[in-house]
Amino acid sequence: MIAPQELRLGNLIYIPDTDQILPITAMNMDLGVWVNRSLGVLGFDQIEPIELTEYWLFKMGFDLLHSGKFRKVYDLLKDSRFGYSDNFGLANIESAVTFGCKDFTHIKYVHQIQNLYFALTREELTIKEQK
Repeated sequence: MIAPQELRLGNLIYIPDTDQILPITAMNMDLGVWVNRSLGVLGFDQIEPIELTEYWLFKMGFDLLHSGKFRKVYDLLKDSRFGYSDNFGLANIESAVTFGCKDFTHIKYVHQIQNLYFALTREELTIKEQK
Protein backbone atom coordinates (compact mmCIF):
# COMPACT_ATOMS: atom_id res chain seq x y z
CA MET A 1 0.00 0.00 0.00
CA ILE A 2 1.12 3.54 -0.75
CA ALA A 3 0.25 6.35 1.67
CA PRO A 4 -2.13 8.81 -0.05
CA GLN A 5 0.07 11.83 0.77
CA GLU A 6 2.93 10.27 -1.26
CA LEU A 7 0.96 10.37 -4.51
CA ARG A 8 0.35 12.99 -7.19
CA LEU A 9 -1.57 13.01 -10.44
CA GLY A 10 0.52 11.34 -13.13
CA ASN A 11 2.38 9.02 -10.74
CA LEU A 12 2.77 5.52 -12.13
CA ILE A 13 1.34 2.76 -9.95
CA TYR A 14 0.98 -1.01 -10.18
CA ILE A 15 -2.47 -2.61 -9.97
CA PRO A 16 -2.03 -6.26 -8.90
CA ASP A 17 -5.62 -7.30 -9.67
CA THR A 18 -5.24 -6.44 -13.36
CA ASP A 19 -1.43 -6.70 -13.58
CA GLN A 20 -1.26 -3.19 -15.06
CA ILE A 21 1.00 -0.19 -14.63
CA LEU A 22 -0.95 3.02 -15.16
CA PRO A 23 -0.72 6.72 -14.26
CA ILE A 24 -3.05 8.23 -11.67
CA THR A 25 -5.60 10.45 -13.44
CA ALA A 26 -7.64 11.57 -10.40
CA MET A 27 -7.39 11.21 -6.66
CA ASN A 28 -9.46 11.53 -3.52
CA MET A 29 -7.54 11.33 -0.25
CA ASP A 30 -10.45 9.48 1.42
CA LEU A 31 -11.56 7.16 -1.40
CA GLY A 32 -8.53 6.29 -3.51
CA VAL A 33 -7.28 6.84 -7.05
CA TRP A 34 -8.61 6.63 -10.57
CA VAL A 35 -6.40 5.43 -13.41
CA ASN A 36 -9.10 5.27 -16.07
CA ARG A 37 -12.87 5.35 -16.11
CA SER A 38 -13.36 1.64 -16.73
CA LEU A 39 -11.57 0.54 -13.54
CA GLY A 40 -13.42 3.02 -11.34
CA VAL A 41 -11.95 4.08 -8.03
CA LEU A 42 -9.17 1.95 -6.58
CA GLY A 43 -8.59 2.03 -2.84
CA PHE A 44 -5.10 2.76 -1.62
CA ASP A 45 -4.90 -0.86 -0.50
CA GLN A 46 -5.49 -1.99 -4.10
CA ILE A 47 -2.41 -0.32 -5.57
CA GLU A 48 1.30 -0.87 -5.10
CA PRO A 49 4.43 1.13 -5.76
CA ILE A 50 6.72 0.20 -8.65
CA GLU A 51 10.27 -0.61 -7.60
CA LEU A 52 12.77 1.75 -9.20
CA THR A 53 15.14 -0.30 -11.33
CA GLU A 54 17.56 0.39 -14.15
CA TYR A 55 14.75 -0.53 -16.55
CA TRP A 56 12.59 2.32 -15.22
CA LEU A 57 15.47 4.80 -15.17
CA PHE A 58 16.09 4.14 -18.87
CA LYS A 59 12.35 4.42 -19.64
CA MET A 60 12.31 7.86 -17.99
CA GLY A 61 15.24 9.08 -20.06
CA PHE A 62 18.20 8.51 -17.75
CA ASP A 63 21.52 7.43 -19.22
CA LEU A 64 24.18 5.32 -17.57
CA LEU A 65 26.97 7.82 -16.98
CA HIS A 66 29.43 5.66 -15.04
CA SER A 67 29.58 2.02 -14.01
CA GLY A 68 32.02 0.73 -11.39
CA LYS A 69 32.31 -2.26 -9.11
CA PHE A 70 30.09 -0.82 -6.36
CA ARG A 71 28.42 2.13 -8.02
CA LYS A 72 26.46 3.05 -11.11
CA VAL A 73 25.65 6.67 -11.86
CA TYR A 74 22.65 7.61 -13.98
CA ASP A 75 21.93 11.07 -15.29
CA LEU A 76 19.58 13.15 -17.41
CA LEU A 77 22.47 14.77 -19.28
CA LYS A 78 20.47 14.94 -22.51
CA ASP A 79 18.11 17.37 -20.78
CA SER A 80 19.30 20.74 -22.05
CA ARG A 81 18.41 22.56 -18.81
CA PHE A 82 21.02 20.64 -16.87
CA GLY A 83 24.76 20.86 -17.31
CA TYR A 84 27.47 18.70 -15.83
CA SER A 85 27.68 20.88 -12.73
CA ASP A 86 23.97 20.98 -11.87
CA ASN A 87 22.57 17.83 -13.43
CA PHE A 88 19.86 15.61 -12.04
CA GLY A 89 21.50 12.30 -11.28
CA LEU A 90 21.06 9.09 -9.39
CA ALA A 91 23.72 6.85 -7.94
CA ASN A 92 23.12 3.18 -7.32
CA ILE A 93 25.34 2.34 -4.36
CA GLU A 94 25.22 -1.28 -3.20
CA SER A 95 21.69 -1.75 -4.55
CA ALA A 96 20.26 1.37 -2.85
CA VAL A 97 19.15 3.95 -5.37
CA THR A 98 19.82 7.43 -4.05
CA PHE A 99 19.67 11.01 -5.27
CA GLY A 100 22.89 12.81 -4.52
CA CYS A 101 22.71 16.30 -3.04
CA LYS A 102 24.35 17.33 0.21
CA ASP A 103 22.87 14.25 1.88
CA PHE A 104 21.54 11.14 0.18
CA THR A 105 17.81 10.64 -0.04
CA HIS A 106 16.79 7.05 -0.55
CA ILE A 107 14.53 6.58 -3.52
CA LYS A 108 13.01 3.14 -3.80
CA TYR A 109 9.98 3.62 -6.06
CA VAL A 110 9.11 5.17 -9.41
CA HIS A 111 6.54 7.56 -7.91
CA GLN A 112 9.20 8.91 -5.51
CA ILE A 113 11.58 9.88 -8.30
CA GLN A 114 8.66 11.39 -10.25
CA ASN A 115 7.77 13.50 -7.21
CA LEU A 116 11.37 14.55 -6.51
CA TYR A 117 11.95 15.53 -10.14
CA PHE A 118 8.76 17.60 -10.13
CA ALA A 119 9.69 19.28 -6.85
CA LEU A 120 13.08 20.30 -8.25
CA THR A 121 12.08 21.26 -11.81
CA ARG A 122 8.31 21.89 -11.78
CA GLU A 123 8.11 19.54 -14.77
CA GLU A 124 6.82 15.99 -14.98
CA LEU A 125 9.23 13.08 -15.33
CA THR A 126 7.47 10.88 -17.83
CA ILE A 127 8.07 7.69 -19.75
CA LYS A 128 10.05 8.37 -22.91
CA GLU A 129 8.98 6.78 -26.17
CA GLN A 130 11.26 4.00 -27.35
CA LYS A 131 13.26 4.81 -30.48
